[in-house]
Amino acid sequence: IADMPTPPVVVVPLGPGADEAVVRSLLASGRPDGPQKPSDDSFVVRKVRGAIFMGMPHVIERMKTAKATARPELAKSFAAVSGTAARALLLPSKDTRRVLEATMPMLPIPKEVGGPMPVRTLTDGVMWAAFGVNGPPKAKGRLVIQSRNPEAAKALAAEIRRVCKAVAAHPRVREFVPNVDMIAAALAPSAEGDRVTIAFDPEHIVLGAL
Repeated sequence: IADMPTPPVVVVPLGPGADEAVVRSLLASGRPDGPQKPSDDSFVVRKVRGAIFMGMPHVIERMKTAKATARPELAKSFAAVSGTAARALLLPSKDTRRVLEATMPMLPIPKEVGGPMPVRTLTDGVMWAAFGVNGPPKAKGRLVIQSRNPEAAKALAAEIRRVCKAVAAHPRVREFVPNVDMIAAALAPSAEGDRVTIAFDPEHIVLGAL
């Protein structure tokens, strides 16, 4: 984030038996047998502490001396969606929440889909989020959001329901997605303790949108 709007760094950890040359070629040229140097001279591919990095030179140099920050929530978020084939995590930092709270007291959600939402509902409601999904034949999806406490989880779930209800009631949405009520019901969140969970069947959602 410190280097925005420059492109992000791509990091590929080298596990046991990994072919470093192939990884370099894939990052540099998109081909496993291609050149290991990017065609754009503003990018470099370097090995740093057991991983292959691709990015701008000054960013790569900083990575060599960067100190890791402990993120114990990483393991917890992976565990929350264990057993799924594809997983994605959202791990906002304390600085992210602090900046949002200082610069944007209300999230500018259009009134057509529910209207503004207090940013604290988001910053207290989303300490981390984990999404996992399995494909056929037993397709299922799960979104787990860790909140600061049970009260924050209830507030976030209520806001999600409010926005979903407003979206489902919008005339244009109902025109293009006749079964939007079914989809909204399938995506209804539940607050259990200090977590918000949305469990759904991806195929059911897709069929409802057709």
